[in-house]
Amino acid sequence: MKLTNFLCLLPVLIGGHCLAQSEFEYKRNISGVSKEGWHAVSLPSDIFRDLRSDFGDLRIYSVNDGDTVELPYVLDVRTDEVTRETVALRLFNMSFRKDTLFLTFEMNPSQKVNSVDLSFDQPNYFGWVTLEGSPDKGEWFEVVKDQRIVSVQNESGDYKLSGITFPVSEYRFLRARVKADARLTFKQATFQFNRVKPGAYHELPLTWRAQTDKKTKQTFVEITLHDYVPVSSLSVQADNDDFDYHRAFRLEYVRDSSRTEKGWIRHYQTLYEGNLTSFTANDFKFREVLAKEMRLVIEDRDNKPLRIRGASAQGPDVKVFSFLKPGDNFLYYGADQVSAPSYDLAYFENKIPDTVTTAILEPAVAVRGEKTGSAPLFQNKAWLWTIMALMIGGLGFYTIKMMRKEKP
Repeated sequence: MKLTNFLCLLPVLIGGHCLAQSEFEYKRNISGVSKEGWHAVSLPSDIFRDLRSDFGDLRIYSVNDGDTVELPYVLDVRTDEVTRETVALRLFNMSFRKDTLFLTFEMNPSQKVNSVDLSFDQPNYFGWVTLEGSPDKGEWFEVVKDQRIVSVQNESGDYKLSGITFPVSEYRFLRARVKADARLTFKQATFQFNRVKPGAYHELPLTWRAQTDKKTKQTFVEITLHDYVPVSSLSVQADNDDFDYHRAFRLEYVRDSSRTEKGWIRHYQTLYEGNLTSFTANDFKFREVLAKEMRLVIEDRDNKPLRIRGASAQGPDVKVFSFLKPGDNFLYYGADQVSAPSYDLAYFENKIPDTVTTAILEPAVAVRGEKTGSAPLFQNKAWLWTIMALMIGGLGFYTIKMMRKEKP
């Protein structure tokens, strides 16, 4: 063997050992697979602290007869799926009776609606809306009663609550009875038919504390979740027994932290902005994000600080769906350098049956350095030392041989 050939082969041999090492930090055995078929695996709350935020480091491997095969999967973050269809309804009649505005709309046959947004020319008002339905304008049936509508425009910002949701209506005529603190000038009504595929959520254990900064005129609600988990909604309970309120706020979460001479500094990123009001329940939904520490920053301005009575959060259930066979199946995760997988299965999710078998995810096991994928060329360090000895011996042999050839 020529020296150049030997030196070229050596990195390949050593690389065979290195490439076989696992890039993942953890694995969990998937049990409960008694027969071949589609299975759902729920991700427990303690797994997310070791996952990437995009979940791109999840892999499922099946090991049978010494062969390791990567199995495609579909990740399902079970938030609500909403589709909206705007429906144009003709304003059939508009009239006033005493201090009440009546708006009557006509629907075409087979039309369905379950929400309406009412707009008026006035920038500031408080009112109530009762919606009624009728097949023939003769007898009216109550659909939804006394829904609050509010519009506030001032130096603190703009706030509008004008959307009304109600059970799906197929009446030929819909009538809105609007009663407000001022005579309103009707502008337009936007009807929609919203289809909602409900997600699956669970309550997230947490602790919270509130404190007010008189200098900045802000109230801070610090929220600490028990685990680093996906969060998608927040509810805040504030005391409004003796006054109405309307406060802008922003919800932030700790993206990362850094160590300085003065200690650790948290770096916050804004997740959601809205308003706390005494007009409605303060329940807010937003895109899911992995977080453990969050805070609500309430702008009190020159108003009396709110008395926060409670805070609660919810997160979506997260599952993976994969076609599994009985045997050794594992979920690997915890790898910063791997790319997110791209499976053909993503284009055929509709072929996954609605009813699947639930598999069980066992506790995590640390696997850094464990071999995954194809079987490694070398099973122990003795092989490496042997190769190193051959390399040194080969280099010495060819060096001496070349030196002898160069002698006159």
